[in-house]
Amino acid sequence: MDPVLGLMGNKVLERVLDEAYDFFKSQAELNIKKIYIKNKIPSLLANFNSIRMVKTLWQIDKPIDVEQFYCPLHFLAEGQTGNEMGKTKPNNSTKRITIDNALEFKTTNNIVIKGIAGQGKTIFLRHLCVKEVERGERIPVFIELRRIQPGETLLLHINHYLEVLNLNIDEKIFKALCDSKKFIFLFDAFDEIPEVEKPRIINEIERLAYTTKNAQIIITTRPDTQIEMSPSFEVIAMDNLRGEEYIGYIDKLADSEYGDLLKKAIKAHDSPIEQLLCTPLLVTMLIFSYRSYPRLPERLSDFYESIFDILLKRHDSSKPGFTRGRRTSLNDHQFRQIFDAFCFITSAKKLRSFKEKDAYIDISQSMKIVDIQDDAENYLKDVKQVTCLLLEEGHEFRFIHNSVQEYYSASFIKDLPESKASEFYKACVDTKHFYAWREQLKHLQSIDRFRYCQYYMLPLCRQWFGKEDHELEQGNSKLEDTQLLNIIKHLGVDFELEGRALTVMAQPLLQIATNITTNNVFDAFFGTNYKEFIPKFSKEHSSSVFGKTYTLDLSAVYLAGLLPKPIINVIQETSNDAYELWKEARSFIIKQDSLNMIELVGK
Repeated sequence: MDPVLGLMGNKVLERVLDEAYDFFKSQAELNIKKIYIKNKIPSLLANFNSIRMVKTLWQIDKPIDVEQFYCPLHFLAEGQTGNEMGKTKPNNSTKRITIDNALEFKTTNNIVIKGIAGQGKTIFLRHLCVKEVERGERIPVFIELRRIQPGETLLLHINHYLEVLNLNIDEKIFKALCDSKKFIFLFDAFDEIPEVEKPRIINEIERLAYTTKNAQIIITTRPDTQIEMSPSFEVIAMDNLRGEEYIGYIDKLADSEYGDLLKKAIKAHDSPIEQLLCTPLLVTMLIFSYRSYPRLPERLSDFYESIFDILLKRHDSSKPGFTRGRRTSLNDHQFRQIFDAFCFITSAKKLRSFKEKDAYIDISQSMKIVDIQDDAENYLKDVKQVTCLLLEEGHEFRFIHNSVQEYYSASFIKDLPESKASEFYKACVDTKHFYAWREQLKHLQSIDRFRYCQYYMLPLCRQWFGKEDHELEQGNSKLEDTQLLNIIKHLGVDFELEGRALTVMAQPLLQIATNITTNNVFDAFFGTNYKEFIPKFSKEHSSSVFGKTYTLDLSAVYLAGLLPKPIINVIQETSNDAYELWKEARSFIIKQDSLNMIELVGK
């Protein structure tokens, strides 16, 4: 067996706990004997074993050790950001690296690992947990941040994780425990914390980072979350798979005969499918789907469209003449309609996981929306057991992957009547709604292109420029001063002028830059890389006043020529991107509107 699970793992943990106990025994009063803690090591090992055992799309019936299918992942050093299709903005100062354990980050600083859906953030963090136990120097504390309950403190949640040791940790003991240098905190999926809880949790994480200098914290998140801007963390971006790196996953997940067949099909395919195979999740989906439906996808949406039907029938395809009985009386189309609506409702409620009784309520509501009647309890059992798109973990349900919920909720929007779809798109032009639906919008750009362009992209561009289509058709995307001010004010920064010098204005100006980077719909959608100018800007303008709060009137600052040029340049760069997107969307709408359907039907 692996050393984590066997006798060697027991000896490693015994030594680490022995050293840690001696340290924090001298720092805080402990009412528990060392031998009692050592007797808890088998329970601690069992806890680590549960972390490394996961259910996957291709191994749904029972958990599998992450080490059996883990492949090395690539990361980008400062200065590069990978996009969804595996391409990266070049930067001569950046190199691409692989990380196998926490030591290879070459820093003891706290780290935020950011990556898009399906890049393998959670599996990587579980892999780090395994490697820490194998190395035998620190005890990893693996926390799924989404499991923190409303009102529950981070410290209390960590205490629950370590309660197997019966340490009864208070703040004093916790600080001593961290000072022992024998613990590392692995926090998974900051982006999955409910929005209402994020401000509180990020404050608690930063407090933890500030008070525990000797315990490293590593957090995973999707891009554009508040934790990226924390000064307590270095940010490292995951990179997509490039070139033929997908082959490693095929070799790990598929038997040699089937894997060879799939690799040949990919090489012989007309379209550049290798560009689609840019994340471990998409490679896994291809492996799974190609066995049942030997057709390679042309677009990202093709992966998700095919996977539902394949999973719905996956047990039946190998048994001629057999149709698996379902508890519901629904046909495949009705089953899909309800699932799409269920994904939309849970997305609207910002639910990544839910209790069984809550799932019944949402399924019942989904049935009403699509005007289909059946039993919600039976439907939930069919989704879990037949399609396996929902996993049951303890007393909670969650989707096999967040991107499943995101795609099928987008599919629900695609099938809405015109009036209701337009209401959705128009709402998403508002920044506060955009962030909740940004992943769905990426899918809708492909599967509902006309309405996406008509009701979302064109209004977004008009709002950015403050012009109507006929004005934009004049071909000038350069912003006038008044438009520039309106855009900056739209970022949500409101200051009053008190006649301060530029160095004193540094903190609010840095906040403007931060808002451009993380809190603005235009930034997130148009995809301009603003991260590069932020470090330079903050060093030049905020070193002497960092951490202090000042106020100023933004319009007065701009008119006085004090608004830093990098911000102006970045906004103008965004405008150039926006103008190209406006032209593309406008051209598509005009072409579609010009179709003469009467003539075409007549032919």
